[in-house]
Amino acid sequence: MKIIINFLILMFVSYIVLAQQQKEQKNSIDKIIPKNEQQKMGIHKLNDKEKEALTNHILNLMMTAYEKGKKESNVTYLQPNEPIGKFYSDVGEGHWIRENIDNGTYIILEDDSLWEIDSLERIDASLWLPISNIIIIESSNGSPGYDYLLINSDDGKKAHAKYIGSK
Repeated sequence: MKIIINFLILMFVSYIVLAQQQKEQKNSIDKIIPKNEQQKMGIHKLNDKEKEALTNHILNLMMTAYEKGKKESNVTYLQPNEPIGKFYSDVGEGHWIRENIDNGTYIILEDDSLWEIDSLERIDASLWLPISNIIIIESSNGSPGYDYLLINSDDGKKAHAKYIGSK
């Protein structure tokens, strides 16, 4: 008898959980599209089955776009609490240019660090010569992502740069 009662309790709890999941799934369009937007689009006129089908369609489109973008890009997706951008630890003096690539688009320093120069400042960097002395400082005044300032101490010219990594 105790087994039957436990079975009935388990069935009742399962039914409640299933009913709650179905209720949440029916309202999942509300998590994707705000109610006021649903009114504008006429979604509020759809029945529950149509709303569920629309929700599934939207989620499938989103997942397809995400997967396609992930495959086609060279983007590295961040993990939670991972810092954005690459960081260069050897800021300061004592650096010099090993190679100036593509008229100042990229600079390689003596430590094999690779730097992309902000397009707004490439004219100055295009004139930099190998063996020019460079000072590296962190800067928040450049274009987004160009978090360093390379200063050519031989001619005084400056250019914001993005640290790409080491060769």
